[in-house]
Amino acid sequence: MAGNRIFVTGATGQVGQHLLKILCHKGAQVTAFVRNPGKVEALGLPVKVAVGDMNDIQSFENAIPGHTHLFILSAWDTSREAALVSAAIKAAPALVHVVKLSALGASASGEPGTVAALHGKAELEIAETVKAHGKESTVAVTYLRPHDFMDNILLLDAPSIKADSTIRGNYSDSAIGSISAWDVANVAATVLTSNEEERVRYAGLGFTLTGPQAVTSAEKCALVSKVIGKEVKYVDVGDAALYQALLPHVVPSIAYGVMQIGQAFRLAFTNHRFTTGTVEIITARKPKSWEEFLGENRAALL
Repeated sequence: MAGNRIFVTGATGQVGQHLLKILCHKGAQVTAFVRNPGKVEALGLPVKVAVGDMNDIQSFENAIPGHTHLFILSAWDTSREAALVSAAIKAAPALVHVVKLSALGASASGEPGTVAALHGKAELEIAETVKAHGKESTVAVTYLRPHDFMDNILLLDAPSIKADSTIRGNYSDSAIGSISAWDVANVAATVLTSNEEERVRYAGLGFTLTGPQAVTSAEKCALVSKVIGKEVKYVDVGDAALYQALLPHVVPSIAYGVMQIGQAFRLAFTNHRFTTGTVEIITARKPKSWEEFLGENRAALL
């Protein structure tokens, strides 16, 4: 890992903050690319801060030189990721590994407009960009495809849990293999700090990441109830009502994306429990269970 410099986009988000902490704990040299430097400085970590915006390719090009590894996290807008990789290849000749945070089921041939299709298209464009630069043998690209984040309960469900002891959704009886953002970050950190032999093995691979258990909405409510000491019930409100309920808490694009993900879960995971052992294979650590995650975040749900 000596001599490696890791450039992290999305550094103040759910995964990004955990990633910065884990990389620093590993002793990595890290640059956080952010719009608001104060958010990173508040973490008190020994990282370099580069101020810029992923929508501004020039600010990215100015900050990336000298780095060997790039972590790309674009949340809902993946349209510029290939351009960022192209800029990184040109501005950072020492670049050897790109790790993209993608989405469960990412496929360029998926239903147009879905999260899986958007990330699948971005994955394909990134691979084509690396090939167009003639860097297939020197720049490895790895895709991380996580399931639903456990952390979403803190952002999306905590208000209704506190207000009327309910979790509202549109995913019916789907059994969802949610994963904590910390575990996703730990996988990313492990891949980003891998040695050359491991990096070659990771090149071109997409890893589906889940937690250790797939639970239905009723089962999740039972777990929450046990941890916080009051009964919490699931209310299936349908697509339109869920979208409207989310708008006071998140921007419309995220509200629509969450609603859309619920639709996908309803179609794919009703009467089907799906998990993978990928997190433990890569990190040699079991991912957090719902019980562990809720125990760590109990205060946020009271």
